[in-house]
Amino acid sequence: MRVPHEDKPGKRVQQVFSTVAASGAILELADHLICQGVTRVVMEATSTFFVPPKPIHELRDLTRARAVMTHERTRHKQRTAKPLEDAQIKLSTVIADIFGVSGRAILEALIAGERSPKALADLAHGTIKASHATLAESLTSRFEEHHAFMCRMLLDTVDYLTVQIDRLTARITLRLAELSTTEDDEGPGQATLMPITDTERLDEIPGVGPGTAQVILAEIGLDISVFPTAGHLVSWAKLSPRTIQSGGRNTSGPTGKGNP
Repeated sequence: MRVPHEDKPGKRVQQVFSTVAASGAILELADHLICQGVTRVVMEATSTFFVPPKPIHELRDLTRARAVMTHERTRHKQRTAKPLEDAQIKLSTVIADIFGVSGRAILEALIAGERSPKALADLAHGTIKASHATLAESLTSRFEEHHAFMCRMLLDTVDYLTVQIDRLTARITLRLAELSTTEDDEGPGQATLMPITDTERLDEIPGVGPGTAQVILAEIGLDISVFPTAGHLVSWAKLSPRTIQSGGRNTSGPTGKGNP
């Protein structure tokens, strides 16, 4: 394991842990910690051994399930383009998101039996940049009952996954509200401000939104002190180069395959 050097900032040193003789003891210790509800990591035993408490473990299940369902919803949205292309409908070339207000209205009308390109183009919202004639031309097609059946099935699946994703998000938000700590920005001579939650604190980082902040908290927990330094966290996430040992030689290898 490559961990930060104690005396040389910016340097790393290799620590070797015996996993053959101690593997059984570590597993027993993990079971004991989980049963006792211990929330800290046994960093002294091994730098890669992280036992999340039960609430964080359950939070992980929720965020990972949401990620899987979001991926599946995207796949079904992409599949919806296949029956449209088969019917020679080029809607995606004139509308950025065919699942937006305008695109969804046109799809529902097609499924309901409307075939007039002009009537379908009239359903577009005013924010669509394409002209009415261009939109009508893209909707000139051979859309049949078979295509309507396939689109209906795919849209229903997308709607179902959206409901499930919203349910997971609501539960994640509730669980984090129960677990999260708050921080008051009130200080000497300062006005009292609203408390900042852990999710909101991470949301202030550029490039990190509320959803990503929830995932970070679910993966590493709310108590960051379990990692002695930032280098330990990076090493636990397998984002630092590995040490390849052969005989008396130590060479730097690529980073490990951490949890995406």
